[in-house]
Amino acid sequence: MWRALRWQPRSYPQVWALSAACYVVCAGSGLLIGAPHRQGALVFIGLAIGFIVIGLVSSWRLDRRRNG
Repeated sequence: MWRALRWQPRSYPQVWALSAACYVVCAGSGLLIGAPHRQGALVFIGLAIGFIVIGLVSSWRLDRRRNG
């Protein structure tokens, strides 16, 4: 488990694939528990914004690791 938490992406496609996969998992679990019926599209918009921010920060960190 600790190895998975310490994992660092090596390319930009890995960053965005991980961010998209996390969004799909969270949105799918939200659909299963009935979140759209309670709060509408705000749940999915909030998740999308959150994972876009995570992707941007991860891309920035990857750029800093690559370019010193």
